[in-house]
Amino acid sequence: MALKKRNYMITAIAVYVSFLLCGIDMAITSQYKVQLAQVWGQGNNIASVLTINSAVGIGGIVASLFTGIISDHFGRKSSAFIS
Repeated sequence: MALKKRNYMITAIAVYVSFLLCGIDMAITSQYKVQLAQVWGQGNNIASVLTINSAVGIGGIVASLFTGIISDHFGRKSSAFIS
């Protein structure tokens, strides 16, 4: 009986693109935090921008927990695309 070789290249690419986009978001918001605070109507108060940065980081951690549960029920491929 021959074993079917699985190709996880698309799933791996989706995961790495997700990490890349999250990193780009962090870089942009940290570089332009004063300008973003002014656009968002906060004046020079950068606390709102830093709150968004931390929410993105915490969201990544929480998403990892839930995608683990989803992976148990629906498979790794679908949970990787959801995350």
